[in-house]
Amino acid sequence: MEAITVISNDQESRTLKAFLKAMRLPYKTRKPTFEELEANLLPGQRKVWLNLKTAIQDIDNGTAEKTTWEDFLKELENEGNTTQTV
Repeated sequence: MEAITVISNDQESRTLKAFLKAMRLPYKTRKPTFEELEANLLPGQRKVWLNLKTAIQDIDNGTAEKTTWEDFLKELENEGNTTQTV
């Protein structure tokens, strides 16, 4: 028995599953773990992912910080107005 991990988008996944079914090859699917997803990220994506992962874990633990839509919009506006010095 051999296992193959395929990281793909939904369309590629459906195509691969259809091919395996047409060839009458058995297959089993499962959702990837956070660690498996993280291993395939580019550096810029990793920063976003770490923030999302923290938010997901906070929600799961019931420790998520509640914020209003207005506060979120203000935060986005402030983020867009910041300047970086070199």
